[in-house]
Amino acid sequence: ALYHWLDSFCVIYADEVWIVSPRMKEGRKEISHLDSKYDNKQIVTPEGMWLDRIEKVPFKKIKSHSAVFLGHIVERMGLQVVLRAIPFVIKNIPDFHFTIIGMGEYRKELEKIIDELHIKKYITFKGFVKDHRKIESIITRCGVGIACYKLSRDSFTYYAEAAKTKAYMATSVPVVMTDMFHNAHDIEKKGAGIVVDYTSEEIAKGILAIISNSKKLQLYRKHALAYMKNHDWGAIFQTHLTRIP
Repeated sequence: ALYHWLDSFCVIYADEVWIVSPRMKEGRKEISHLDSKYDNKQIVTPEGMWLDRIEKVPFKKIKSHSAVFLGHIVERMGLQVVLRAIPFVIKNIPDFHFTIIGMGEYRKELEKIIDELHIKKYITFKGFVKDHRKIESIITRCGVGIACYKLSRDSFTYYAEAAKTKAYMATSVPVVMTDMFHNAHDIEKKGAGIVVDYTSEEIAKGILAIISNSKKLQLYRKHALAYMKNHDWGAIFQTHLTRIP
């Protein structure tokens, strides 16, 4: 209650509020009953990345038959469903590998699933990586990024934006994702990723659709980086800070 009171106070009395998703306006009306007269001062300002600092890796040096996940290891991230997709993937791509960057209390449950499915050799847990440049270096050498969140309007992710998708695309890595965040279908429309249902079979199909064909993967990588050209922090700040007197 204190959080929502403070949030409303900021929107009411600040000159301008930056929000990462238009759904935040919707959420403030539903939860805090904020009046529509405050809509115009809530400006959508997307998550960005510093594109200039990211290492550019030639296509021949990436591990195209691979996937990567970046984030907190909790149930709502859907990794348990992704792991159950791996047997479907390796039937078509035997040298497939999945790298998980991050830590969390749900890892023990994931390890049980890995043992159950006998897929340990296909998985690498990197744990928590403090240096974001090292994270980018790992991601940029992978074939596809995973953002298959468990679908729920009760999650704050519904009202926000998955920053991990920007980390993937900024390194030219396309995304396989569920329809959990507001820009998922926009990413798909731009050819930078695929929206899938929250099932192992559909996630496997999404992964295979991107990485099983070299020419198609190269095209997805090109579109992913192109999508991020308008999401470079420099461009974002230049656009939004010019309104400040």
